[in-house]
Amino acid sequence: MSQSISSYNTAIVTPQLIEGYVHQARQAYVSSKEAAARAAAYIYLTWAATLSPWAKRADRDTMAGEINAHDQRIANFNAAIEALESNAKKLKDGGITADDLDGKPVLQAEHAALYARLVLDVRDGKPFQAKDHRKVKAATTREDASPFAPLVKYVLGLDSPDDSSTAARYAS
Repeated sequence: MSQSISSYNTAIVTPQLIEGYVHQARQAYVSSKEAAARAAAYIYLTWAATLSPWAKRADRDTMAGEINAHDQRIANFNAAIEALESNAKKLKDGGITADDLDGKPVLQAEHAALYARLVLDVRDGKPFQAKDHRKVKAATTREDASPFAPLVKYVLGLDSPDDSSTAARYAS
């Protein structure tokens, strides 16, 4: 489903084309940092096809829905992390036992793996602070942020607070 950037003007926008743009952006990002310009170009093409003022309403709604669903998964993870922080304090104070940490929040696989590792750390008595593990939603941007920022965060998976400078570079 690859399409060259130069042929965008004549392309008929389809869901498959948009998926191709997202796929190309992700591939360029992970394959080599030298491909940053190519990744940024494909993110722009995705934005143009989905979130720009000239994009079709259905494409705009679909991409906004995907970003919102992504942000909801992050909100679920952040809620689980906050609950774990609260339980870590209770465990330290003797208010609960280690077995009470076994609550299994419904999380996507990547978040579930991180959550499970953090539960093991809490069981081992390692210091835990939720702020060190919280994720940032794609749609959470400053008022003066680029309109590309949510899409950059979504496409490249930049959901760590440490990723803010990378997201800003790609968005600009």
